[in-house]
Amino acid sequence: MRRIFVFEKLSWHLVLAVSVVVIGGLGFGFHLTYLAYRDEMLAEARTHASREAQLVRLALTHQMLEGGDGSLVSGMVQSFAADREAERILVLNRDGKVKFSSDPSFRKRQFQVTEPECQVCHAHPASDRQRSAILEMADGTVLRSVQPIANRTACYTCHKPEHRINGILIVDVPLGETIAHIEHSVSRLAFGTAMFGLILIGGISLAFRRFLLQRLYRFEYVANAIAAGDLNQRVPVEGNDAVSRLQVAFNAMVDSVRGLLQRVEAQGKQLERTMNAVDDGMVVMDRSFQVVAANDAFKRRLGDTSSALLGHACRHVAGQAGIGCDVADCPGETCLKSGRTVTALRTRVDAQGHTYHEELRASPVYADDGALDGVVEVWRDITDRRSAEARLAEYQRLASVGMLASGISHELNTPLGSIGTCLDAIERHCGSEVMAANPARIRHYATVAAAEVRRCGTITRQFMNLARGQTPEREIVDVRATAELVARLARSTAQIRGVTIQVVAETDLPPVLANGSAVQQVLLNLLINAVEASEAGTSVFIRFQQIAADDDTGSVLEALVEDAGSGISPQDAPRVFEPFFSRRQRGSGLGLFVSLNLARGWGGDLRVVRTQVGEGTVFGVTFPIRATPDRASPVTRTSV
Repeated sequence: MRRIFVFEKLSWHLVLAVSVVVIGGLGFGFHLTYLAYRDEMLAEARTHASREAQLVRLALTHQMLEGGDGSLVSGMVQSFAADREAERILVLNRDGKVKFSSDPSFRKRQFQVTEPECQVCHAHPASDRQRSAILEMADGTVLRSVQPIANRTACYTCHKPEHRINGILIVDVPLGETIAHIEHSVSRLAFGTAMFGLILIGGISLAFRRFLLQRLYRFEYVANAIAAGDLNQRVPVEGNDAVSRLQVAFNAMVDSVRGLLQRVEAQGKQLERTMNAVDDGMVVMDRSFQVVAANDAFKRRLGDTSSALLGHACRHVAGQAGIGCDVADCPGETCLKSGRTVTALRTRVDAQGHTYHEELRASPVYADDGALDGVVEVWRDITDRRSAEARLAEYQRLASVGMLASGISHELNTPLGSIGTCLDAIERHCGSEVMAANPARIRHYATVAAAEVRRCGTITRQFMNLARGQTPEREIVDVRATAELVARLARSTAQIRGVTIQVVAETDLPPVLANGSAVQQVLLNLLINAVEASEAGTSVFIRFQQIAADDDTGSVLEALVEDAGSGISPQDAPRVFEPFFSRRQRGSGLGLFVSLNLARGWGGDLRVVRTQVGEGTVFGVTFPIRATPDRASPVTRTSV
């Protein structure tokens, strides 16, 4: 965790920021110090030069007042220039002409006010003019001091009284040594400032690392440890400043997050235990059909693949479990598209070859914003239930067959009676003269008897077909022919009760996919219920219509069984499909329950279309249409 000598981007940024601030501050301070020192040195040089110029002026004025000649004054100028280390000393008359000069190049020179050297002072008003100025000459930089020579009373002997000044004394002092001294001092000051700046930058940077960066590195170390799953790590609290308060707040946040994670983990385990307590298989998938969660009941269906269940596509999981998954008929995909709960049946074969029937119910899962976030599927093993339903269907079928037994016996009595009558007539005519005289009568009796025997065989075959039960496979079924067959089978029962059965159907109804024996049993159950609910002299109708399917997959064919009986009360209507519910004395309460399951088995449904107490009931059973007819067909009515 020690990273004292490791420079990262933040360290470089801090060093750069500190350097900019320190260098900028020191540079600005150095500049101000340099200007102040330079001005001070130049002011001192000006003062010194001014004093020197005044001394020279006084000496020359005294010499002039003593009446000295020009050669003596010229010698004094040369002497003063040598003694005072002046660059040059010039004495100008009031017209600007050089009268005396220590520099031979300036002798007999005439100064004009318009010259740049003169404009340094004369560019300003007389009240603002300085007595000294720094000039850049050909031989170097000089500090020029200008001293006017006033016209006094003692000077009136040589100069006119009306003149204010008699001339000008110019003393040029070289500034080379002064400037070199200034530059030497400035270089030493710059070096000292730079060293001080480096020490200051290093000290501030070390202080930043010691009091800030190292503590931030501890934050980083603890944050990485917490991200790796070690929730026991905490940042050590040091001192009582802003960073230490941040450390306390960070540790409090980690404690809060740890508590929240523990609660979430406990809730997740509780949810997992709850899901595992359900016997039905449960699996949760996201919108891409990746498995998010599954309970033990679902994992047991997968065998050895349960460890690699999460994160895999549901189709891969279903294939590993031996569950057929048709992409075109996926309940989960249909659920996500429609937002409705979808129910389907699936067949699963385990590793031992055992076949199981599963009822799959896919329900949508919504996010907080109301959007579909996934789907949860519940897989229920209905193998035992299917077996029980099959046994109940067999029981109901046998009950229906038993109920038809009396009608069948009555149906057989009529042809058997005719056969007996014909046999008696043949017996009476045997051996008599009538037989020899009229053999056509004997042949007629024999023909009638043979026809009645064939009629008995037809009735027996139809009855045996009904008693054989159903096969589990779907097939193409002619519903109209099946309805007419069922109507003939129930004709005797209907005649006993004085009820007429009529089949009203188009001559060419579309073929449907169903189970022929199951369709017979469902229509027979509905027809017998309608006959028993009807009064003598009324009729029971079997009609057909095409309606739109609930899932928008097309249209279906619906057979309507309509009676004019007593109807169903409002409190009994929701319970008519419950097993063992019946209001009839001899009813088992299984007919409609079994019929509903048989209809759903071929992909159809059974419902109460309408009912009214005292006016009758209409039941409807639907069939998936295999093909839609291209033309309308005429309607036929068959009465039984």
